[in-house]
This record gives sequence, structure tokens and C-alpha cells, in this order.
Amino acid sequence: MRLLLVILFAILYGTTSYASDRKKEFIDMVQGCINEIDHTVQIPNKLIIGIAALESGWGTSRFTIEGNNLFGIRTFDLKKPNMKPLDNAKADFGVKMYDNKCDSVRDFVNIIENNYNYSEFRKLRDEGMNLYVLINTLTEYSENPNYTTILAKVVRNLW
Repeated sequence: MRLLLVILFAILYGTTSYASDRKKEFIDMVQGCINEIDHTVQIPNKLIIGIAALESGWGTSRFTIEGNNLFGIRTFDLKKPNMKPLDNAKADFGVKMYDNKCDSVRDFVNIIENNYNYSEFRKLRDEGMNLYVLINTLTEYSENPNYTTILAKVVRNLW
């Protein structure tokens, strides 16, 4: 569903100056959050922005608008603020809600830097591998088997 929204948004607004302005505004917002976090963030900015764009439909998703979640980050601790997917109200998880979008960027960076699913990413990053090699290590980030291919296209077209 999320991918369909991203594609629909690209089709509807992809060639207009409105889309260009919204895209720049979104990129600037995420970049501002990255700058707020810490100057030692070692995840390429372009990757953070690309994942945020893809996961949030350029900031238009319900999870982003209502919960400030740019990355579709889930929680299984349902005592914490969360939102259920509309198409799966009985899910055993929720999508985290944040006080602001920068908090979701901070949490995303923390996950990539510390979760065992991304150890290969960190290893290759530390070895100096390029952005597209790093993207290919993110297969665990989504259930979509084509995720890394789609993400690479989004990142390639950011600016």
C-alpha cells in the first residue's frame, strides 16, 4: 500500500513545479533533522533522506502526518504511543508515534547504528563501500523483496 502511494504521488505530482518545491521542502526538513542530531552520524544523508521519502510518501503518509513517523518504524510495546495500520487493526504491532519528525530521524539512526539486522551495513560502511552497496544490505528494512531496488532509484533521483 505504501509503495502504491509513493508511485501515485510521483505520477500525480512528478512533473510539476509544485512537486519540485514539495520535494525540496521535504529534503530540507529531513536534512535539518540530521543536522540537529549529531555531527558524528555516519549514515549517508542521502540514504536517510531517501528512506524517509520512500517510507513516508514524501511526508504525505498518515503515519507521518498524524504520528511524525518518517520511516514506518514499528513498535511491539503497545503501551507506548503508536498507530495501527488501517488495513490491520488487530496487528500485534503499532507504528511508533513521535513528538516531532526529528525524533523519528534520531530513532531511525539509532536503529541502523545498533540493531543486529544492520551489522552488515555498518561493516561495509566502515570499509568505505559506496552508497549503493550499502543500500543492498537493507533487505531487512522492508517486507517488499524489491525494496532495495526501489530505494536505490529514489536515492538516485533526490537531487
